[in-house]
Amino acid sequence: AAREAAAAAAAAAEVSAAVTLLCADALSTTEPFAEATRLFCNNATWPASLNAALAAHLSANTPRLAALATVRALPPAALADAGLALHSATGVEVTWDRVGAPLHVYVREGRQGACPPGGRCDGRYAAASEGGVDGDIGMV
Repeated sequence: AAREAAAAAAAAAEVSAAVTLLCADALSTTEPFAEATRLFCNNATWPASLNAALAAHLSANTPRLAALATVRALPPAALADAGLALHSATGVEVTWDRVGAPLHVYVREGRQGACPPGGRCDGRYAAASEGGVDGDIGMV
């Protein structure tokens, strides 16, 4: 038990050193994005226009971006304009819905492993995005 606790503490310290959590207006923030390689945005309630603005803003301000994860899918036209491609779509466990929530992961155009346009990448995504059935909506 002591060994597991020490390993967990070391992992937590490593993650803390590598992760920056930010609560700010994403469309007016630029400096932290310049160094960001992976971003998550819980955009579940945002309209398409705000999601399109986010994609454009990130495209212009994230030169090192490797992956962007969002709860709600970004508009296809915004993806093309921002040079982003859907890498994966799945369902993940969340505290606010027993079915889970969709998670869309985007990469810069041309990176390996993009899903087909408009395609669903796996069954967990379909269950979470369509209010599907109870089941294993594990983290990916």
